[in-house]
Order: sequence, then structure tokens, then C-alpha cells
Amino acid sequence: DLLLAVEIISSSSRTYDHVFKRQLYADAGVPFLVLVDPANDPISAVSYELDGAEYLESARSNGGALTLTRPFAVTVDLAGAGG
Repeated sequence: DLLLAVEIISSSSRTYDHVFKRQLYADAGVPFLVLVDPANDPISAVSYELDGAEYLESARSNGGALTLTRPFAVTVDLAGAGG
């Protein structure tokens, strides 16, 4: 019973992470997915919520921070996470 999956996009598997893994999580019924892209400056992230069989974007990072209201309220400092 996974509520939220977070994937760190790898430069060697960008397409796999964006397309294939995203579809695997959707097929498994994982309600929330966050994709973090450390290659961007500042680090970026997009949150998705499962709507039927596909994910719809629900939040996007701004200025190095990602703020979620669902599945719980949290703000993640992505710049601090990158070291």
C-alpha cells in the first residue's frame, strides 16, 4: 500500500524514469508520484496525482522548493537536498 513514490531522474535513464516508471506506478495504482530532476538549476520537481489510469500534474517546484497540499501538506527545500 504505497501512498507516494519519489523518483530521482537519472541522466542515464531520463526517458525510462519519465515514461516507463511513471506508467508502472500508475498501473500499480500508486496515488501520488513526485519526479525530482537534479540536472536542473535549481533542482526541480513535479508532483502528480493519479486520475484513473494516468497521472495529472498537481504541483511544480518554484525557486528550488516544492510545496504539496496532497497527500499531506509539506514544503521540501530541493536546493538543500542537493548538497
